[in-house]
Amino acid sequence: MRKVVLYQLLSLDGVAEEPSDWMSDGGGELLENLGAIIATQDDILLGRGTYDYWVDYWPSSEFEPFATFVNTTRKHVFTSSPSPGSGRARSSRTGRRPNTSPT
Repeated sequence: MRKVVLYQLLSLDGVAEEPSDWMSDGGGELLENLGAIIATQDDILLGRGTYDYWVDYWPSSEFEPFATFVNTTRKHVFTSSPSPGSGRARSSRTGRRPNTSPT
């Protein structure tokens, strides 16, 4: 059985949006922690909204260590309707609920 790891960045007041390039302002400790977490991951689970947001940005990004991770790791996109760009993901699941049975 595999584990699902949630890595979510929040401000102290619970904000999880990206009004600017805030992540680069987090300093070396934030990037070291991010690198340690993603080094253990071999797949990325995304909702369609996040995938659509990422799909055009990351292929040309130089923001490390995350750019290499995003660009080289298999993505699974869960959506209720196919996205025009979803062909770039290696796996796409369409429907109201993902199949949760073991494969």
